[in-house]
Amino acid sequence: MDQPWEIRITNRYFMLPFGELIWQPCEHFIQDADLVIIEQGNHFIVNYALQFLWRNPTHKLAFRGHGASLRARHKECLNNKVKSYFAKKEDW
Repeated sequence: MDQPWEIRITNRYFMLPFGELIWQPCEHFIQDADLVIIEQGNHFIVNYALQFLWRNPTHKLAFRGHGASLRARHKECLNNKVKSYFAKKEDW
């Protein structure tokens, strides 16, 4: 960790029949933030929590990433549809 603003978080991994989900316990670090930048990955549970529960006029959310599901075999697969839907919900 090279920057004073970096915070190490221990992720929790959940293996499911359809893939892996990751919980990043970060809510106590971001509660006073004006802007939170998250990676645009479908397997991050915290992304869904932030988009549904944390959003309000004083809190902004931005995605980092290319937006494509590179593991998807087809452009119309569920992964890409989920990413496309949530990409339209970001503030930045």
